[in-house]
Amino acid sequence: MTYSPQVPPSFVARGHTVGLEKCRIMGIVNTTPDSFSDGGYYLNREAAVHHALRLLHDGADIIDIGGMSTRPGAAEIEPEEEKNRVLPVIEEIRKLRPEALLSIDTTRASVAEAALERGVQIINSVRALEDEPELGHLAAQCGAGLILMHSSGTSEVMQNHTNYWKVPDAQISYLKKQASKALELGVQRESIAVDPGFGFGKTLEQNLTMLQKLEEFKSLGLALLVGLSRKSFLGQISGIEEAAQRDGITHVAGALAYMKGARMLRVHDVAGARHSLQLLEGLCSG
Repeated sequence: MTYSPQVPPSFVARGHTVGLEKCRIMGIVNTTPDSFSDGGYYLNREAAVHHALRLLHDGADIIDIGGMSTRPGAAEIEPEEEKNRVLPVIEEIRKLRPEALLSIDTTRASVAEAALERGVQIINSVRALEDEPELGHLAAQCGAGLILMHSSGTSEVMQNHTNYWKVPDAQISYLKKQASKALELGVQRESIAVDPGFGFGKTLEQNLTMLQKLEEFKSLGLALLVGLSRKSFLGQISGIEEAAQRDGITHVAGALAYMKGARMLRVHDVAGARHSLQLLEGLCSG
């Protein structure tokens, strides 16, 4: 497969065209008891739906719904439990905001398939098809958007596997290989986004190097999504121990990512991200 350094002008997901002329915001809804920042806050359907509606009101372009924590060290749950957490939330959001663009954050094809049946338009594959290539088949079959993230293993072991031959070259090479798999399965190029995977099997120094050299990921010629929100390495740099207090430094890092080519930011604080991007986009167009 030949890659062009020209990033597609839009990200396409089940007939929805998301223009990348500006940076888009993906709001996080974790229906989990053990996510690193907001575990347990949105475990019941009402709280999760209310949170999603608030993120949409604050300016989220996409809502990313996850039912199993992917933080380092998190234990896996049964697929049926994951479905029980996310599907009622998806159904209610779809009922209340039928126009909303929804993403399912999962590694399981069975969970993704059930979510797609309920109107989700994007699959966020944090293992980049590594565990279940069927996720690529599903995306191809219904024209869903597909996000491929770099990680060095499952949640339980990823922080034990941080010996890369070079950062970010190793991550770029891996994402190129996984994107090629997705294309071979029939996913359209404009429906693929890549995520460097900040915090997933990386040391502090490696995270910082990836951020410094983020523009190198543009060589893949694919939409670039970045998830920096409240990450531990930002806490290490700033000395802010409480994850929920890291929104300020998150938006500084997100602004830097935008300037280096990111066109989608996955965040907890949508309003803050939107305000930061409005300033930057105003400065860049002025």
